[in-house]
Amino acid sequence: MNFVWLFIHYVAMTKIFIEGYENKINNNHCNLLCCRVKSLSVEENTTVPTLVCDDKLQSTDMLCLCVKSLEADIEVNVVHQLIKHLNLQPDKSALMLENWPWLIRIYTLGDFSVEIDGQPLQFVGKSQKKPLDLLKSLIAFGGHCICQETLEEALWPDAEGDDAHHNLAITLHRLRNLIGHEVITQLHGQLSISPEHCWFDLRSFEYHLTAGANELAHNHIDEAWHFTHKALQLYKGAFLVNESAPYWVLSMRERLRRRLLHHIDAICTYLCHNEHYEQAIEGYLKGLNVDDLQEHFYRGLIYCHNQLGQEAEALSVYRECHTLLLSVLGHPPSAETKALIK
Repeated sequence: MNFVWLFIHYVAMTKIFIEGYENKINNNHCNLLCCRVKSLSVEENTTVPTLVCDDKLQSTDMLCLCVKSLEADIEVNVVHQLIKHLNLQPDKSALMLENWPWLIRIYTLGDFSVEIDGQPLQFVGKSQKKPLDLLKSLIAFGGHCICQETLEEALWPDAEGDDAHHNLAITLHRLRNLIGHEVITQLHGQLSISPEHCWFDLRSFEYHLTAGANELAHNHIDEAWHFTHKALQLYKGAFLVNESAPYWVLSMRERLRRRLLHHIDAICTYLCHNEHYEQAIEGYLKGLNVDDLQEHFYRGLIYCHNQLGQEAEALSVYRECHTLLLSVLGHPPSAETKALIK
């Protein structure tokens, strides 16, 4: 049985290295092809195998290789086992990876959910409401170094100073009992969500959107589209879309919406100017998924279809735009949009 397990992992790791090479992992990482599993032992009275790797294999090299493998979705389950066996801790390059084996994952873009060790946290009873509200507010305010007074004002606006402070202390204790003490750190009157223990979609989304904008500013369109595509995959809906709407939810929801729409407009405009019409069409469609009343996105779609000689598709987009704007806003598309129809 041990030999079977070893053989499977040997083949899987070879696949990681080969596919990593094809994905242009740099030569230092490709040289890890020479690493080998020296032995496999099974601890007494357990069936959990233990990997013992070549002494020449540095943990930093293995960490980098695991990150590259996860980025490319290569043998994710095997990589997770390696990370756990070697007790690898996420570095800066791993912090935005959704598929790192996180203790906690939190989703706020669209429906709210929490996963603990890959299993969904069941929300039962009113006793969890305030601790989860605290978690949501921490994320809404950025997740890092949030003043306790800010959280107290957001969650207990009518409470006196001492009462609000007491409420926060009790709620923080209950939240830590729910998701783990190490997940929420407290220092100098500020609370943070530990990036080493917890991944949440909003932080990763903003990272990828910023990276996409930076690459676009330097006219690196392939890299800009790569990061933009990652951000769009994470944006499954408005921030806490099904939650009640205190000011701190509405503020973040609208800020993210505006920022995403602005970036989609910028990158699709660049793609059109450089005649990447099919990619631009994909971008405009993503933008309309975020806000289907953005007339200039319909206009961009019509323009791209025209440039590709797809006049029927362009007409179909115009009719959809006309129907929606007339029914929701009470007016037809602008003359500028209508002029694009041949």
